[in-house]
Amino acid sequence: MWGGLQVAVLCILACAACELFADGTPNETRVVIDGEAGALVRIVTSTEFVAGVNENRVTRVVILSSDTVMTTLPFQRTYGITENYQFFIEASRADADVAGFRMQVYVDKDKEFDEGGKLTPEAPYRFVYQFNHLFTDAIEVVF
Repeated sequence: MWGGLQVAVLCILACAACELFADGTPNETRVVIDGEAGALVRIVTSTEFVAGVNENRVTRVVILSSDTVMTTLPFQRTYGITENYQFFIEASRADADVAGFRMQVYVDKDKEFDEGGKLTPEAPYRFVYQFNHLFTDAIEVVF
């Protein structure tokens, strides 16, 4: 007959095994962008790109295919990434600077990017993600 301690140990081992064999690959990214309500911004997204960090510690992203939308703030969208397990986004101003701009990117439920400030022509907001790869905050993009 099983005692309470044996059942508890068995439950703990079963839970640990589930975590050990859980699939850690990401399924989606969710982008949340806030700022001046109604402000027009340009958003470029891609799941088809090549990225790497060069000797100057700059992440270089070569976009192979992308989608571009002009939209007003606030903006929120979820993107599936199960095919390539990677995601790139660039938010830039469309016609005027945007004060109080904030962009957040979640990979599955984990917040991977959260930055804000003023959105100007010289300072687009960029985020690049590849499963099991690390990149620098300095991002150079080739379209």
